Amino acid sequence: MKFLALFLTCIICAGPAFAETVTGEGFEQKTDFGKKLFDLDIRIDTSDGLTKTTATYKDLKGQPTVEERGVVKGDELISFDVDQMQIKEKGRIEVQGDKVFFTYEKGGKKKTADEKLKKPLLTPANFNLYVSSHWADFSSGKEVEVRFAIWYRLETVGFKIFKVGETLKGSQKLIQLRMKPSSFVIAALVDPLNLWYTEDGQKLIDLSGRVSTMLPNGTGFKDLDADVRYTHHN
Repeated sequence: MKFLALFLTCIICAGPAFAETVTGEGFEQKTDFGKKLFDLDIRIDTSDGLTKTTATYKDLKGQPTVEERGVVKGDELISFDVDQMQIKEKGRIEVQGDKVFFTYEKGGKKKTADEKLKKPLLTPANFNLYVSSHWADFSSGKEVEVRFAIWYRLETVGFKIFKVGETLKGSQKLIQLRMKPSSFVIAALVDPLNLWYTEDGQKLIDLSGRVSTMLPNGTGFKDLDADVRYTHHN
């Protein structure tokens, strides 16, 4: 089942206008970053109080497989658009007032839904911005409950995010967070997402778990859990 396709695209940006690029490499799990599966390019632009992100997954031939575009104010979502090119699906999540609106398209058919906004509402576009702005809670060990918007399910799902521990990567201290479903039913279907941040919570360095791109499987595609390593370019 395609579920919780996550890629965390944003980082805190300072100043009235700021642009940054982040690149990532995805690897098969349990290969110690030895078997590469995909690349990704991320562009973050912050201006006039808005952060706009574009994350593009690419296969090893350089062909785009997924594009995610987000618009965020502070750490709160305005909109999030997904073009899943592998399986020809598109989705949009938009916040208007106290409502969250969903649109899902496949095969020329469109489905829509909406639900009452429950904060904090997270997507890949504003996940890291939220983590960074609430870093004191996470680094102190507080368990934080959030709603995560699933574009293809046309709904939000409850999750808990909490600190697991600390580790050293060379001389760099990293803080590990874990994100797991609040529902026991969903938790039985989906492995937790593990994330390693810099000690100040400003940059995501590694991720292990479900990603947005999929793995070729015969004539189709299947969900992919991967290890992802990020490089931040100033």
